Parts: sequence; structure tokens; C-alpha cells
Amino acid sequence: MNLAFLTAMLMRFYPVGQGTVWASMIISAGLVLSPILNLLTSLRAGWVIWKKGWPVDKWVVMVNFSMLLVQIILLSFTGWLSLGNAYDS
Repeated sequence: MNLAFLTAMLMRFYPVGQGTVWASMIISAGLVLSPILNLLTSLRAGWVIWKKGWPVDKWVVMVNFSMLLVQIILLSFTGWLSLGNAYDS
């Protein structure tokens, strides 16, 4: 899902395939589903780490948590996570 988020953010600046089904799917998955699933994954990983320790490599959890922070910042403070395909200032 983080790859879908990064691809959707790139598509905002380099609109490729506007109006196609695959572009709509990437934008929907990246900007809508990715923050939700990333939040659930981070909460679950935090719970498992708190109870049992690190079950997977630390870099996987750190990258996922870092992407969640980026998504929260973009959603909360900049408004960049709109469903539009181009960034209007």
C-alpha cells in the first residue's frame, strides 16, 4: 500500500493516464486505503512489539511507521491528500 501511496503522490505532479481505470485505482488505493491500512498495521505492530518484542526486522516497522507519519502530516497540515489528480495551489 505504501507503494500505491507514493505512486499516487507522483501522479499528482506527473499526471499519467488521466481518466483511465488503472490511474483511478492507484489514486484510490494510495490516497484512501493506504492511510487507513497503514494506521491499522502500525497499531497492530505496536501492540505485538509491546507484548512480545520485535517479531520482524526493525526496518520494516520503522519504514511503515515513517510512511504513516508522512501520510498524517500531508493529510492534516497540507491538504495534499485530496482525491484530485493534480496539485492546485
